[in-house]
Amino acid sequence: MDRIRYIMITNWSCHWDDLQLKFNNSTLFTFPLIKDGIEKESLTQQCETLFIKLTKNNDFEKAWYGISKNFRKTYYKTKDAIRFDVADLVEVDCPMEYKTLKNGWHKNWANSNYLSVNNSSTNGLLEPGFFAEMKNCGWEEFESFSFVLLKLLGINNIHKYSSLDNRGKADGFFKFQNLSVLYDSTLESKFDKKKEIQINNYLDQIKNDKIVIRDHYYSLKDTTKQVWIISRNTGTRLIRNEDGIKVKEIGYLTLIDLYKRRLNEEITLDELTDLLKTLNG
Repeated sequence: MDRIRYIMITNWSCHWDDLQLKFNNSTLFTFPLIKDGIEKESLTQQCETLFIKLTKNNDFEKAWYGISKNFRKTYYKTKDAIRFDVADLVEVDCPMEYKTLKNGWHKNWANSNYLSVNNSSTNGLLEPGFFAEMKNCGWEEFESFSFVLLKLLGINNIHKYSSLDNRGKADGFFKFQNLSVLYDSTLESKFDKKKEIQINNYLDQIKNDKIVIRDHYYSLKDTTKQVWIISRNTGTRLIRNEDGIKVKEIGYLTLIDLYKRRLNEEITLDELTDLLKTLNG
């Protein structure tokens, strides 16, 4: 009951407390729903797990602490999958930060990859207060907090564009190792069409061989170029891939999770670069 390794979330019927009725306490996730590289791991015999059930509208419904065990590779409708059994469920209060996660099998990065179900504030002493404010703050604060959050990830070569001369520009730019990113922040939940012209401008800017911000000159040659739209939506998604430049929506909670992961794991500079590059693939 003390530690949780995995967070498993579904909006499927007969889950999780009803598994016995129809599926003999067995279920599975196909690889597209298995996050954080779990499908590549050597799975242990059993793991303490937080099971979350969503409504059909993907709103939080209930949560249980329990055991996932007897993992085995299988197939479901031609897709690779992992089947497992569920046991010893106990309904629990779900920490707020997990109520907005999407369907899938997630690794819990908090507290050295484990979460105490009795403590809904993970890494409380090391978690900046503005993390909680990002959920409800105004757009100016969200923009400023996004900049600071990126710096907390260890990104030092990062710059904000002046609000006095920001027409057609993103909120900022950073270069981290061989990754170059123009980023923008938004509170809009559905912004693809509204930001289409802006995104086109961002792509035109980052396609150049260099970016100049005040007296700072950055060469973009031989770097991976991306455009990030940082939002309040959960998770990440690929919006567009144009000439090898990926435009991604990055939920701010994804960046917070990466911040917590850095606190709890030994991650090299190259590994962190790869993690940033591959957010949403």
